Amino acid sequence: MTWWRCSRALTTKALIGQMYFTNAKERDLSNCRIDCEVNCGVHFLDQILITMAICQRLLIYDILSLAGVYHSLIFLSRSLGLAVQDSKQEKEMWVFGYGSLIWKADFPYEKRVIGHIKGFIRRFYQKSTDHRGVPSRPGRVVTLLSSNNPLDEVWGCAYKIANEDIESVTKHLDYRENMYERVDVLFHPFSNSQAEATPFHLNIYIAREVNPNFAGYEDIDTIASHIAECVGASGHNTEYLYNLAHSMRAIAPKVYDAHLFDLENAVKRIEMVKSKKALEIDRRNHNIAIK
Repeated sequence: MTWWRCSRALTTKALIGQMYFTNAKERDLSNCRIDCEVNCGVHFLDQILITMAICQRLLIYDILSLAGVYHSLIFLSRSLGLAVQDSKQEKEMWVFGYGSLIWKADFPYEKRVIGHIKGFIRRFYQKSTDHRGVPSRPGRVVTLLSSNNPLDEVWGCAYKIANEDIESVTKHLDYRENMYERVDVLFHPFSNSQAEATPFHLNIYIAREVNPNFAGYEDIDTIASHIAECVGASGHNTEYLYNLAHSMRAIAPKVYDAHLFDLENAVKRIEMVKSKKALEIDRRNHNIAIK
C-alpha cells in the first residue's frame, strides 16, 4: 500500500474521530512510535510520519492529530489486514517465466507455481544476438506484447525468491534478460480445485517494441527460417523452441498456443526438408540408387 493511499485513508478516519483525538501533545509521538512498532510493524511508522508532514503543510494539524493517526492505523490494520501482512508482501519477490525460465531456472527459488497472466500474447519477435544467435545471424526468442483482448492468457511458471536471495537473483536476471524490462503484473495461479486461487502481483521481463533487438511482426515461415539456422552461446535456436513447446504441453496440456505450435511445426518441416536433401547427397556420394 503506497504512503499516499494510506494517508488518504487515515485522513478520512481521523476526520470522523476528530472529536476524540484533538490537541495531541508531543509526548504522544513516543507512545505512537512504541505501539506502532509492536502492533503494526515499523513499515507503517514511516507512513504515519509522512502523513503528519503532509497535514502540517496543509495546516490541518489540529484535525489530524498524532493520536488520530495512530488510532486510524489500528482501525485499518485490524479491519483490512494491512499491517504486518502488507509489510511482509513488500519483502516478497516472485518472478514469472514464460520462455526459457520455464525449463531453465538457473537461480535459487523457494517455490514454483504454474499459472497465467492476462492481457498479453507471447511471440517470437525478439532477436537473440547472444544466447540463441550471433549479431550477424540473430536467432528468435519470445517476448510479450500487450493484447487488444484483456482476456488473452500467457501461461508459464512463477518462482518465489527467498528474501536473502532477492538481490543476487535480481542482478542475475537483469544480466540474463538483457534488453528486457522488469514489469509488475497480476499473476493467476492454477488451481486443481473448483475454488479459484488468489491472484498476486509479481515481476516479469518484457522486451519492449522500442528495444534495438525487436524483430518486428514477422510471419511464421520467416521466423522459422531464422530459428532453423541460428546458433548462439546457449545452443541451437531450435532447442529453445522445442523446449518451450514441450514445457507448455507439460504444464498446461489443455492450453493451445497457436503461435508457438505453428512455429514448431514450421521448423520441423524445414528440418525434414534439410534431412531429405542431406540423405540424397549422402546416397549420391556413395553411389546408392535412390528408389
